[in-house]
Amino acid sequence: MRKMIRAALCLKIRGREFAGALRTPTHSSNKLSVVPLSSPAIHNNKQAEEDNEESGMKCGKIISKINGLSSMHTGNAASMICGVSRRDISVAPFSSAFHNTKYLVEDSGGINIKSGQIVSKISGVSSRGISVARFSSLPFHKKNAENEGGINKKSEMTPSKINRVSSKRMISSSDRSESKSPASVKESTQALPFSDMPGPKPLPVIGNKLLFTALGGYPVERYWETALKLHRNFGPVVRVERFLAGMDMVVTFDPDDVRRMFKAEGSYPTRPGLDILSHYRASRPQWFSSPGLVPANGPEWKRLRSAIHPLLRREVVSAYRPAQAQVAEDLALVIASNHPLEPSKGGGQEEGYLVHDLLPLLFHYTLEAVGVVSLGTRLGCLDPTHAQPFTHIHIIAANEEFLRVLGKAIFSPPLYKLFPTRAFRRLAAAQDTISRVVEEEVERLKNERAASPDQFSITQPFLESLMANPDLSAKDVLLLLVEVFQGGIDATATTLGFCLHFLALHPSTQDRLYREVKDVDPSTHSLQGLQYLRAVVQETLRLRPSASSRSRVIQEDTVLSGYHVPAGTFVLSPPVVACRDPEAFREPDTFRPERWLNVSRPKHPVHATPAKSFTTSPAAALSSERGRVDGRGLVHPYTILAFGHGARMCPGRRLAEQEIYLAIIQLVKRYRMEVNGKQVIGQVMRLNMMPDAPFSISFIPKRR
Repeated sequence: MRKMIRAALCLKIRGREFAGALRTPTHSSNKLSVVPLSSPAIHNNKQAEEDNEESGMKCGKIISKINGLSSMHTGNAASMICGVSRRDISVAPFSSAFHNTKYLVEDSGGINIKSGQIVSKISGVSSRGISVARFSSLPFHKKNAENEGGINKKSEMTPSKINRVSSKRMISSSDRSESKSPASVKESTQALPFSDMPGPKPLPVIGNKLLFTALGGYPVERYWETALKLHRNFGPVVRVERFLAGMDMVVTFDPDDVRRMFKAEGSYPTRPGLDILSHYRASRPQWFSSPGLVPANGPEWKRLRSAIHPLLRREVVSAYRPAQAQVAEDLALVIASNHPLEPSKGGGQEEGYLVHDLLPLLFHYTLEAVGVVSLGTRLGCLDPTHAQPFTHIHIIAANEEFLRVLGKAIFSPPLYKLFPTRAFRRLAAAQDTISRVVEEEVERLKNERAASPDQFSITQPFLESLMANPDLSAKDVLLLLVEVFQGGIDATATTLGFCLHFLALHPSTQDRLYREVKDVDPSTHSLQGLQYLRAVVQETLRLRPSASSRSRVIQEDTVLSGYHVPAGTFVLSPPVVACRDPEAFREPDTFRPERWLNVSRPKHPVHATPAKSFTTSPAAALSSERGRVDGRGLVHPYTILAFGHGARMCPGRRLAEQEIYLAIIQLVKRYRMEVNGKQVIGQVMRLNMMPDAPFSISFIPKRR
């Protein structure tokens, strides 16, 4: 059989006599070129057989030898040829369900297939007669193969990567190419040039600086709609030329491109776009001597990041659980101070409480909860015995204003560097308010620590780790506490609000969650093993992510969706498309936490991503490797990264999750929740994604 296959493939390939053997009727060429083919489809395609008969060969004889190796030989088969092109045959990926096999290519202008040995993955194996770009054992969607496979007429290369995110747009001339390493020079030579990547054309002089304004047609205020519009108009990867200070931006919607972006982030992961915050802190030398953990890059960022690492340790966060559990209980109690439910149409009145706009109350909850950690004290934000303190209301208002200005500044020209713009003045006023509050609390903490150092180290482990750090100055400590304090308010409250909104919309989900948590004591429970609670939060983060994008300025050349992307490019990935991919999620717009309880594992390891990378999102707790949800397509582990990934992941992740879990447990145990207002609530951009309408929820006490 080896002789038959070898003879068939060596039939004067260089003389083009073999071109008709594998060519589909859709594409013609005087060189050997093939779009994605599968052996079952080939056997049943009359037109393909007619084309093959012209060169004296039947598809079922030759292709099955390549695609199936024939069951009479070993039965082990590569199930898919995703492309053959070039004069000397270049085979792009084979998709196979078989592992632990090998593929031997002799440098003789042909193929020598050892009995029963088919590759599951080879990158960069080449010979004079055959060049194997990449073999992939990952499962393959036929729909994607049909829509996105094809011939690249410019480079005569075929795709070696099938984009897993659906697109209505078929790009037959921009096929994707996978690589063996994001920084590999060999990979770059196989990719399409950066200049060929589709995207909006820049305007003279100003480039695309106005693209994300109302004038540019992609307003940042409605960020999800803007992202979907970019995907619809340009496909799964978009180049925005001359976007930021002469820097190009790439917007990608493919989770595997996100993996590549993180892999190319370098030793000092870099994020652009927060220069206005750095500019503000440089103007306040009495408080700050550094840009800070959030806007800084390079060695300064790494220095501050190392200092705050204790916040990611489970034992440090768990030390604050009893105090935060009390804050959550106070949240449940303060709801009773809201207006009672209005009488029903029948004249009766059900006992309960109506909160017309829940988010401000949740801001007070998260402010109180994060104050326990970052300031070491209760602030009294949820004390129902008296009106809310004037200072706390100002902190929340200042934080909202800060986020609003910062979100718009990312996509706006930096005119504040020339003169103090109105936006800069608003941001500065908001930051001044928060900085003064934290400064006062830090002075109190210093005195408390000096009076009882041993007790302080036990009750305030996070604060002790900062104040005892010899590498941190007093200004560094103030700076880090400002960032932790401020960063723990909005995103946590927003995610909690959407969790409660979805629970209020789905009584059966509430009932199931109640059965799981009804006997849980939040102050002593580890919060581990509450799978349905975690699934509720995970499903909320899929449908309403609080983070607008994952982004980096890549430090190495890489390949995204088959295009070469040079180092120094700003790469941005909104999760909205992948999180609603119907290939991965059944009924993608429906809230169904149950989908995360039955994540089936693949039979063989997934080699695309090392397992250690699955520890940075709630999805990781449910599946340590790529798995099927609801029996649908594979959910890529980089689809939902609610708290980021890698060295720059959110340092407050564990703290935020703990606050969300504690509040949900307390509220579900005490109340039955019903939506009183708008059923469908979207999101708007405020740096983080915020609800575009109030959470109006009725809380009816449960009978015990």
